[in-house]
Amino acid sequence: MSRSIRIGVLYGFRNPAGSGLSFPAMYARVLRQIELVDQLGFDHVWITEHHFVDDGYMPSPLVMSGAIAARTSTVAIGQDVMLLPFTNPVRLAEDLVVLDNLSNGRMMLGAGMGYVPSEFAAMGIARSERAQRMDETLEIVRRAFTEDEFDFHGTHFQLRMGRGHGRTRRAASGPFRRAPAAAGRSSSGPRSLADRARGPRPRRL
Repeated sequence: MSRSIRIGVLYGFRNPAGSGLSFPAMYARVLRQIELVDQLGFDHVWITEHHFVDDGYMPSPLVMSGAIAARTSTVAIGQDVMLLPFTNPVRLAEDLVVLDNLSNGRMMLGAGMGYVPSEFAAMGIARSERAQRMDETLEIVRRAFTEDEFDFHGTHFQLRMGRGHGRTRRAASGPFRRAPAAAGRSSSGPRSLADRARGPRPRRL
């Protein structure tokens, strides 16, 4: 019988004033706990993304995903959520390929558009562009995982992939088993997001 319930743990890596812990000590403590989560057979570990928060609310989920991948063996690793308006989609696709290889196929992409005005102001991105930027980023990442060559002409990104301009599918050593899964929210609704996340997947790593 297949399992109907899967259990995961969410970490924000927040270190409030008065905790008595340095940030290196806090990171080490949480990573030890995640090792235990893996040993106990939990299904997922999720990592938040926020920026410029005094308590260190995790700003670099992919960096932390690499640290988690190196310390665990079975638990799936995802972001809750990766703020796509702040990312370069080609670099994101390459980083996900490397992390998926490093973790032996355990990476997932949880995608979001963000909402905190101060984060957009500090990043130099108009908050009004967030939904469209997220949609374009998801489309580029999906195509980078499934097509050797493609052109993309959007409002925010103009790309030529392949034809001597780089192939994201070969970003890591060897082909990859599958595209990391995508989930999240889109300006045009869940059905539109599902359409972007859906599509043919590579056959192997």
